Amino acid sequence: MCAIIENVYFQNIVSGVIGGVVVLLFQLGFEYLKTKRENREKLKIGNSDLLILDKYFLYKYEPHKYSIEKIISEFGQPFKKEKENFDGIDVETFQYNFKNAKVIFSKKIDSSEIISTTLFSIEDRNNPVLCRLSFEDEELEMGKAIINDTIIRDGINLENFPTPFLTNSIVQTLYFYRQIKHLTFSYQIEGSYDSIEETKGQKINQVCISQLSNVTPMLSNHDIFYS
Repeated sequence: MCAIIENVYFQNIVSGVIGGVVVLLFQLGFEYLKTKRENREKLKIGNSDLLILDKYFLYKYEPHKYSIEKIISEFGQPFKKEKENFDGIDVETFQYNFKNAKVIFSKKIDSSEIISTTLFSIEDRNNPVLCRLSFEDEELEMGKAIINDTIIRDGINLENFPTPFLTNSIVQTLYFYRQIKHLTFSYQIEGSYDSIEETKGQKINQVCISQLSNVTPMLSNHDIFYS
């Protein structure tokens, strides 16, 4: 037995087999990662499955630049559709659920143009979605974005919304950049506050970008956790 083990020819065969197994395992691992990456790309919006929201979603789907017909053609039928009234304005909302986010689009009843887009996104390291902040601020992902000095400086309104379980607040901001000065940015955070300044540093849970400051649909706690 020892003679066989000490045989150079036998040793070469064993080394070759081990080397072949290592190469095979490496190839299998590479193919697995490649397939996983390809499958993840196939799931992204713009493809057929529409399960993962693109990182730059809020930059690509800005209100007034697309219609509900375009949304349905790209994303399919909504998970939920409702009629709501915001300060006398009748609107229709369309909720879409994705693997890494939930979105509400809204339009006026008598129009097909999208007037607001609302985003709630979970903290997904593999598929993060950017919050929409001022051009002068660093881009941050949902889950990391907070109420900062720019939001406070350009803030125009603060509202507290008590619920049976907790109180949410919405900070509204108008940025004075030509490209977005026609849009109102509403950031939802947890807690109750007496002034916009008190909200500094609070994590942004939802963001709504709207052409109309009084049309800012937000996902309810039920929508977030149960639908």
